[in-house]
Amino acid sequence: ATTEIYTLSLPDALPICFPGSRFEASLLPPATLKRYNARFIALDRPGMGLSSHKADRQVLDWPSDVLAVADHLGVEQFYIWAVSGGAPYALACAKEIPKAAKEQEASGVKSKGRLLGTAVVSGIFPLNMGMNGMLPGPRTMLVAGAWLPRLITSWMMDLQLGRAARSEDPKALEDLFDKEMSRRPEVEQECLKEEKVRRGLIDALRESLRQGSDGVATDLMLLSDWGFKLED
Repeated sequence: ATTEIYTLSLPDALPICFPGSRFEASLLPPATLKRYNARFIALDRPGMGLSSHKADRQVLDWPSDVLAVADHLGVEQFYIWAVSGGAPYALACAKEIPKAAKEQEASGVKSKGRLLGTAVVSGIFPLNMGMNGMLPGPRTMLVAGAWLPRLITSWMMDLQLGRAARSEDPKALEDLFDKEMSRRPEVEQECLKEEKVRRGLIDALRESLRQGSDGVATDLMLLSDWGFKLED
């Protein structure tokens, strides 16, 4: 059964981390899912976590991946929830999945309409809308992804984070994470006092770079060009 989640028992604020992985789902308390009889399915984007890298992928490829997973798991109808850099991918689903259902109906196949709703939390917006107020670190990363060749962006990401993420010493990435978060607004630092939140974000970051930084570099490149307009 599909159950809509109206409220989520999350910390008052979550630091927005990029890159990330399916491990971010650990931040959603199991008691909340049980309360609403809901199942939360988290996916790795290509090149991150356990998902194979695909150099020529586009944001608009994502809806077909989501539908493939839904078909495999026997999920007929669902909602999508995206955070931060996941926003373009969620909005691509909002654009394409209903269109696919209409095409099915036009061909005589009955369709209930599979995507029931989309929620975006603290989502990134198209870079052509400006980056006023953005912290220097994320701004530099996004500009590099938009303008530099992917090979160079991947090398920079690996130098900055990837090597630490794959280090045998877990403290290497933890120290980098804590240093970066010390520059963040107080409201973000406050929620990291809850060790489960801090650990969940570090684990998600580490997992996103387990294969290298090519997947992350592709994501950065695509954040500057979604392949569709926000108004669409």
